[in-house]
Amino acid sequence: MRILQNICNEFLIYHGRLFTTEQDPNKMLALITYKNLFPRDFADLQLGCGFMFEIIGGNGKERLTSSEQARLKEIIKIKNSELSNLQNEPFFSDEIAILYYSKLYYAMNKVSRYHDFQPSADPHTCKKNIEQFRGERQYNTIITEYDNRLKCSDEILAKKNARVSSIESEISKANRKLTEFKGSRIKDLINRGNIDDLFKAKFTSETGQEKKFTTLKDSPYFALLKYLVREGFIDETYSDYMTYFYENSLTRIDKIFLRSVTDKRAKEVNYMLDNPSMVVSRLPLAYFGQEEILNFA
Repeated sequence: MRILQNICNEFLIYHGRLFTTEQDPNKMLALITYKNLFPRDFADLQLGCGFMFEIIGGNGKERLTSSEQARLKEIIKIKNSELSNLQNEPFFSDEIAILYYSKLYYAMNKVSRYHDFQPSADPHTCKKNIEQFRGERQYNTIITEYDNRLKCSDEILAKKNARVSSIESEISKANRKLTEFKGSRIKDLINRGNIDDLFKAKFTSETGQEKKFTTLKDSPYFALLKYLVREGFIDETYSDYMTYFYENSLTRIDKIFLRSVTDKRAKEVNYMLDNPSMVVSRLPLAYFGQEEILNFA
């Protein structure tokens, strides 16, 4: 009960003093809860070390990112190989034209008036010569068979083109995700398959000493800590909830807009910026694909 009272009292104080750039009150409450439940790790976070820092600002996020990037790159490699094989396949209609012109050619050898026609391996020539025999009764069987095979090849080609389009779409999607990872938040990277591995974080100092954060992980509140990180209540923007914002080259107005983009809470499209170029320089490239970036002022 005492911890709960402390959390409520500190929230009221922090909210009154630090809530100057439209911070998310849920994130502020989450950070204060973390501060009261794990005070030593909270102090380490302020110094750029400790368990939480490893998760959201250190090797933890980097492991998730590099693992997912490697997976996407492998997908792109496989799909590019599949696409190359499809695109290098010969056109069935060309092969059919060469085959059936050869049949016509050998049939024509029995008729002296066709002595000017020569065998050819050029698909365009074969198709052109085949058309000249349409309507001649003695070659109807070969021409009809040619047309039927050509119709089948068109269907195969349509399926091939559809598959090419599908693969190109998959490659484009994977490349887009690869770009988005540069600005991804820890919340977007966590899934059922990697969350347990992420929270097994340990820290190795420059002297080689390993710290496994056993005391913190054995706490009955550790599951709550995982929930706050998994749901994005504690993330890379934690510093905005720990210190007062002082205007300098970046104004309060511009800081509010930056927060609206990173927190995906869009401002009005005519929201006035003090220094648009400064805002642009502060945003990673991946954020420019979000609708929250739109601003016409």
